[in-house]
Amino acid sequence: MGSDLGHIPWAVSEGESLLLRSERIIKLETDRPLQIRLTGYSLYWTQMCAVKLSILLLYSRIFTVAYRFRVMTWITAAIVVAYSVAGLVGTLALCKPAVGTCGNITTMAVVSSALNILTDVLIFCLPLQQVYRLQVTTRQRIGLALIFATGFL
Repeated sequence: MGSDLGHIPWAVSEGESLLLRSERIIKLETDRPLQIRLTGYSLYWTQMCAVKLSILLLYSRIFTVAYRFRVMTWITAAIVVAYSVAGLVGTLALCKPAVGTCGNITTMAVVSSALNILTDVLIFCLPLQQVYRLQVTTRQRIGLALIFATGFL
């Protein structure tokens, strides 16, 4: 039997039970996708917040004279940070790698998608009022609005 164990890749020694060793490998293999998924969700929330905040900071640097616009920019930034932190904490609370399960991600995905679309539209519409107030031709206004619309993509 000692020679048979030498040919099985997951058997380390003759003293270790083959059943226990294979159970440990199966557990590691089933936890791995959950850990990767949890890492992906965490990176998603972090990068989504960073991208939106960078666009909002760009807006606040471009439109420095308009006080009301700056306030709206910071309110939008607070909303983005709040829902990103809530999404990250919710994801970490829903997925439990030690147990090997994730809760109902579908409901969380629907809510986060709705908030994501809401903040995208808000970020898109934020500079339009400032562009409209500029003393330039209509063609230039449309061009500027299209430039700011690239952030909507």
